[in-house]
Amino acid sequence: MGAYLIKRLLLIIPTLFGIMLINFAIVQIVPGGPVEQMIAQMTGTAVESTARFSGGSEGETIEFNNNNDTINETKYRGAQGLDPDVIAEIEKMYGMDKPAHERFFKMLKDYLTFDFGESFFRDQKVTSIVLDKMPVSISLGLWTTLLVYLISIPLGIRKAIKDGSKFDIVSSSIVTIGYAIPNFLFAVILIVFFAGGRYYDIFPLRGLVSENFDELDDTSKTLWELKSQYQRKDEISAEDFYERAGIWAEFGKIVCISVGYFVLKGDVRNFRVTSFHGDEVKILKDFKSLLETHFNKPHHLLCAHNGKEFDFPYIARRMIINSIDIPFKLDLFGKKPWEVPHLDTLELWKFGDYKTFTSLKLMAHVLGIPSPKDDIDGSQVRSVYYDEKDIDRIITYCEKDAVTVAQIFLKLRNEEMLRDDEILSV
Repeated sequence: MGAYLIKRLLLIIPTLFGIMLINFAIVQIVPGGPVEQMIAQMTGTAVESTARFSGGSEGETIEFNNNNDTINETKYRGAQGLDPDVIAEIEKMYGMDKPAHERFFKMLKDYLTFDFGESFFRDQKVTSIVLDKMPVSISLGLWTTLLVYLISIPLGIRKAIKDGSKFDIVSSSIVTIGYAIPNFLFAVILIVFFAGGRYYDIFPLRGLVSENFDELDDTSKTLWELKSQYQRKDEISAEDFYERAGIWAEFGKIVCISVGYFVLKGDVRNFRVTSFHGDEVKILKDFKSLLETHFNKPHHLLCAHNGKEFDFPYIARRMIINSIDIPFKLDLFGKKPWEVPHLDTLELWKFGDYKTFTSLKLMAHVLGIPSPKDDIDGSQVRSVYYDEKDIDRIITYCEKDAVTVAQIFLKLRNEEMLRDDEILSV
């Protein structure tokens, strides 16, 4: 008996190895890998439903050189026109610069050491995401197991005692029908019947993911569901998606504003960084005072990465919500796009190509600038603020962002980068 169990357990190893090898091979063969997706996004040819911007091209065009006799060849469709160094950086970022067998064995090593890499969607380690959701998963698993045994064991005993009876036939029919219905469809039926509120409301539908969502009134919950529908589609519930509510000014709030400004005195150059944090109203009033007192002249320009579409409108909306008069620099009522005096490093990087979006992290990486996302990123601010209550960590992240934007701006102007001794915290 012992030898049999040991043999069966040992068979798990080659079985898992074979499954992982087959899956790895399929992933390598199927087109549309991570490198191709990144290239499509950078060239504006991404056509998937989740792409932020889409282009009309199908990624089939090729670029000829000045002699029109050779083509810029690459193994990736749609990569023509991109700098080969950029493509090489993308391949290195995804680990595609190594041979297939090296990638496979590295994958096995990472799995054995529980190193699952970093989520490109959430921009944080996969292990941290798994551990963050682990309590909910364990809770659901325990309750599901308990419910299964509480139903199946008494039912099995009853059916054995009443074998061939009407109860046995009816219960067997119900079980057979249950097996015939797809699991996801059966789950939806159970949710509607026992938790939807139309028939019964025995089990809660919320409270396991986002505690902040429960604080909303019914009207706000409905409005949030409608507001977030275009992004979350039907793939995730409105409550589960509420952890990202901070990206909308109507549902989020400002916990920190970090600014940096250049001070030039002769040949001496400094970049001074300061932060406002604490109560949101105080943050906004202090920021407004800074703009109106020290940076109210026409030659003073606000600059951010994607600031025209996100940062500046967000601050202005939060000021209106908190009954604060908008300072002149942010008062864009009725202004046409070309009348907005703000600088935007994302817009400068586009060079007129408005189909594409380049994140601050990617842009800094390509330009050889240290990434500001070496600790946390925007998607983690909520958990750091509400769960960890570590505002200092958020301040550090925001100030790194300000410095990185300044470095990118200098790089775009082909000017000397800031040295560490030129960056001052005030």
